[in-house]
Amino acid sequence: MLTKLIILWRIIATAVCFGLFGGGSLLLAFIIIPALNLGVRDKLRRRKYILASIRILWRMYIWFIGLLGLFKVYCSAGDRKLLGTLQSRIVIANHPSLVDIVILVSLVKNAVCIARGKLLENFFVQKIIKSVYIANSAGYETIRADAVAALRGGLNLIIFPEGTRTLNEEQLYLQRGTAYIAMEARADIIPIRINTTSKLLRKDQKWYDLGTKCGVYELKVRPEIIVSSLVNAQKSRNINARKITERLKNSIERDGLYSPTAAGQGELPA
Repeated sequence: MLTKLIILWRIIATAVCFGLFGGGSLLLAFIIIPALNLGVRDKLRRRKYILASIRILWRMYIWFIGLLGLFKVYCSAGDRKLLGTLQSRIVIANHPSLVDIVILVSLVKNAVCIARGKLLENFFVQKIIKSVYIANSAGYETIRADAVAALRGGLNLIIFPEGTRTLNEEQLYLQRGTAYIAMEARADIIPIRINTTSKLLRKDQKWYDLGTKCGVYELKVRPEIIVSSLVNAQKSRNINARKITERLKNSIERDGLYSPTAAGQGELPA
């Protein structure tokens, strides 16, 4: 009986969180973004303000999810500080669940991402995507050009190089688009490994299938990848991209999940 009550509570709490996300998206789309469009003329400056607003709201959202006991996010103080001070970097990660992008955007300053084109049909988020993000339905050349421009403008770019949520943790399959963007923008790469204690909001799961225990997401920032050190001018662009992609794969492959210590010192928000 107790187990059934816990499962029911988690389903209700999850539904509340989805509703809250929709409400926050409407706040951004119909109040914050229009106000900034009217008050800030410089496009890059306006985009940074919008990204800062999204970061604050999503950070509060992650905190609320933890308060409800659905899952908690852990990231060391040093890694949080690093992610909050990045400029013109590509941030990559494996992609175990639906909320990965929300977690990363809540941590990374001025973070642009490449979003699913289908989201342009979503009433709640379409204005947000059009205002600050890059839709993957735009075509490769447009995506590449927009991504490079964002990086050269001082923004950071979050990419899941698998192209979709991770299906097989034992064997990651990375696409080479990240490497091509990094070479053209001359942007270095910050790899992040996302570990989870249980399956939460995976690609093959229903939204209400969350089990009975509070899940844990642990983010580990791996050593920065200096792209210029991997590029050989004597080799073709494709060969260099293959080499960079292999390094990316090695940097975010699975490792052990640690147990958060010292009363959740690494828990978000700080």
